[in-house]
Amino acid sequence: MERTNQSLEDLLRAYVLDDRGSWDDVLPLIEFTYNNSYHASIGMALYEALYGRRCQTP
Repeated sequence: MERTNQSLEDLLRAYVLDDRGSWDDVLPLIEFTYNNSYHASIGMALYEALYGRRCQTP
């Protein structure tokens, strides 16, 4: 859990420092990014583990 929090904090900091707006504006994008990123511990993205398929994005 601590590693998850650190990862989310790092992503959030990077977006906010890059002047992309306030943290609450980018939080949905951060969540999407994290859930669709490869996680070595499970060998796939969290979305893929939950739904059994890769996330389809436009």
